[in-house]
Amino acid sequence: SCGCLQTEAAVRTGHCNTTHGLSKTSEYGIWKGMIERCHNPKNAGYANWGGRGIKVCERWMDPVNFISDMGLRPTNRHTLERRDNESGYSPENCYWATYHEQHRNKRVNINVEYNGETMCLKDAANLAGLNYSTVCKRISALGWTPQQAIEEPVNENISRDWALYHRRKS
Repeated sequence: SCGCLQTEAAVRTGHCNTTHGLSKTSEYGIWKGMIERCHNPKNAGYANWGGRGIKVCERWMDPVNFISDMGLRPTNRHTLERRDNESGYSPENCYWATYHEQHRNKRVNINVEYNGETMCLKDAANLAGLNYSTVCKRISALGWTPQQAIEEPVNENISRDWALYHRRKS
């Protein structure tokens, strides 16, 4: 046979050159981006992922396994997030997070302990009833530690903050 019968049967059943059937899904796009960032030195984000030693676990090199472990994104507002930013992509370290959750888990965030919980400085400031910009000014302009900046109550008079700062320095 010339093979035309097989080709015709494949087209009729939809099995023509199909690998996993996921390439049009958003999850596949997320998987592909993860692979590129971690394993392709030509990728613009490689320095922040693969260049820092962040890798994708062997199981997740196959998109079918990735989607099987992660499931579908709950909504299109969810992104792939790592619990520990210093560890790679694996089932134990990843989850679907909202943009809000993801912004709270960046390497540039300052984490502090507040009420027995570790959280980013912005969340601690909110829980302490402080304006985040006040906390940032206390750290940058007054030289306070992040812990001091959230524990000290708000003073309407900034000169009192300066006096407290100078007292602590001496």
